[in-house]
Amino acid sequence: MQSIQQVTEEFLQEIYKLRIIDGIGEFQKQGQVQFDKYICRLVEARIQEVDQYLFENPKARKGWQVEQKGITRDLVTQNGNVHYERRYYKHKRSGCRSYLVDSLVNVAKGERLEVGLAADLCVKATQYSYQESAKLSCYGSVSRQTVMNQTRKVSGYEIEKPGKREATVIHIQADEDHVAMQDGRNVMPKLLAIHEPVKENKSKRSYLPNRYLISSYNERVEDMWERVGQEIESRYGSLEDVKLYIHGDGASWIKGGVEHLEAGKFVLDKFHVSRFIHRVTNGNQDYIQYIWERMEQNDIKGIRRFVKGCVDSEVCAEETGRNFIGYISNNWAGIQIWYDKNEQAGISCAEGLVSHIFADRLSSRPKAWMDKGLKTITDLRVYVKNGGKITPNHMRPNTKPQVQVTKRMQEQLRQKAYATQDIRTNFCCSHRHTAEYALYRSVTDNDMKF
Repeated sequence: MQSIQQVTEEFLQEIYKLRIIDGIGEFQKQGQVQFDKYICRLVEARIQEVDQYLFENPKARKGWQVEQKGITRDLVTQNGNVHYERRYYKHKRSGCRSYLVDSLVNVAKGERLEVGLAADLCVKATQYSYQESAKLSCYGSVSRQTVMNQTRKVSGYEIEKPGKREATVIHIQADEDHVAMQDGRNVMPKLLAIHEPVKENKSKRSYLPNRYLISSYNERVEDMWERVGQEIESRYGSLEDVKLYIHGDGASWIKGGVEHLEAGKFVLDKFHVSRFIHRVTNGNQDYIQYIWERMEQNDIKGIRRFVKGCVDSEVCAEETGRNFIGYISNNWAGIQIWYDKNEQAGISCAEGLVSHIFADRLSSRPKAWMDKGLKTITDLRVYVKNGGKITPNHMRPNTKPQVQVTKRMQEQLRQKAYATQDIRTNFCCSHRHTAEYALYRSVTDNDMKF
């Protein structure tokens, strides 16, 4: 078993061998490699130090007796592979068996990935592909399948409810993404954003104050809107006390929010209208301007006549014109609310929100999902975008170590790190004012804190 000082000295010797004349970038790259190796060796040394302490101090493991020693364990961490030996114990009264040191350092039975690495893989997977997440977190030492499996283990994550806020106007942006599935289906996970009226920051960029995202997949629309209503009431009080606007592209499930919540008014997203207008006018700027003016003047008949003229003059296809007229007719109230000075309809940005939150991960690159994976990633991504943190505690429930860590144990382990025979050897003693010695003291002082 290597001592902490041996591990540290070997690391520093390797660092001294690096050549800065090979270039700063290469120096840093090789330095990081050596540092990762060092951290792994340091972890191994400290674990075996704790294991040895338990063996030498029966009072610290009261009731447990050694059944077998020298049993190896491999664990993948963010810095690399950790390999160590430890003892297997049996409790005299209960007959329970355990690797006590594993329990103390929070390594679960059968766990191949260090729990901190598992959490980091899941964080990365909300932004990148499973394969890329593995490369970024642990140099690709685990497979994409492993990353996917870890995301499905995350549990118990929920954004803490804020205190009640005062607001008279609340907006909901609603849209969906189109995602390809492995079985050939095309599904549409839903995304909603609850926020207060749009504001501008110092750079004159618009933002959504106190934005809160909600995702929905394979859920009844009624249940989804019930969740939305509950979330609004938990944050702002009764729906009767706020003015509610629901923004979207006119899909029935979005407009249905007005009915399900028994409050609010529908606002049609201008992005979708603009896209329709561009198609029906074939991009002619004069035609585009004319249609917008007719909308502002609440002249739907004038728009119908104009679009008929576009069809007759072959500016657009008959089907395109018919679809456009049908679209604005079905959503005319959601258009006219833009121009009503008595309303506070604000800005619609549902399309951009979905592109930023969903499409970047789910549909912008060729990929095919399974139902469970899609729901997992949408939920986790929304959780992270809402400010949530995926931690080791979310990977598995906290388990109490089978041996209680006492202040006495902590102190003895700390003293063990400063053993006289270690401190008084080699350069670490004779160079007390050097950076190397400072590194050594920092490592041995702070590393072993349970």
